[in-house]
Amino acid sequence: MEGDEVSRKRPIIEWGTNGKYFRVYAIGPVYASVCTDMEPSDAVERLNREYPTEAGPWFLSKDKTFSGGEPMPCVCHDDETRTHYLFNC
Repeated sequence: MEGDEVSRKRPIIEWGTNGKYFRVYAIGPVYASVCTDMEPSDAVERLNREYPTEAGPWFLSKDKTFSGGEPMPCVCHDDETRTHYLFNC
């Protein structure tokens, strides 16, 4: 599923909880890309709670790059305090 399809089905999450930023900017049946200032373990917990999937629980990807070739994880280009992570299930 592309990001636009997800937003029609359910809004992409973007808010702070306890001062933490969390935004799912792309999601598919077995992958999700998240921009956050949370620890990866906290982001996994949040992703599993907000976007449960029948394919299994989300986990931090072992891939070294995103599909576009960017390193995984990488610093957000909009805010250096946030990081982009790839998750699989």
